[in-house]
Amino acid sequence: MATHPSEFQDLADELINDEFSEFRKTLTLTYGGTYNPATETTTGQTVVTYKAISSPVDFKEYQSLGFEISDKIAIYARTTDALPPIGAKAVLDGQPMRVIGVSADDASAEGDARKGAAVKLFLRAI
Repeated sequence: MATHPSEFQDLADELINDEFSEFRKTLTLTYGGTYNPATETTTGQTVVTYKAISSPVDFKEYQSLGFEISDKIAIYARTTDALPPIGAKAVLDGQPMRVIGVSADDASAEGDARKGAAVKLFLRAI
C-alpha cells in the first residue's frame, strides 16, 4: 500500500515532535524586515521558533556540498508554507548561526498548506 503525502507529514511530525522529542533543541530564525541606517535598526522582521533535531554535517555532505566540518544541521517538522531564506539569522540551542542551506521534501498533500513534511537547514556559526 502506498504512503500518501499526508501520512508522511504525520509521520515526520510524530517522529520529530514525539518519538525524538528528548533530542530537540530550540531553533529561532530571524529574517526579512527593513533596515534604517539612520537609527541602525531593523523593523518588520519575521521571527519564528521551532523545536529541531540537531546533528553535525555528515562526511558525504561535507565532501560534496562544500560545507565546513563544524557546520550543523537542524531538522524540524514543517508547519507552514514558508521556508527561511539563505542568510537568515539563527540561534540553535543558544549558539548564534546563519542559514547557509535549506532543503525541504516535496510531500505535499492536496489542500495542506504545509507543502511537505520536514525542513532541513544547514547552519554555520557566526
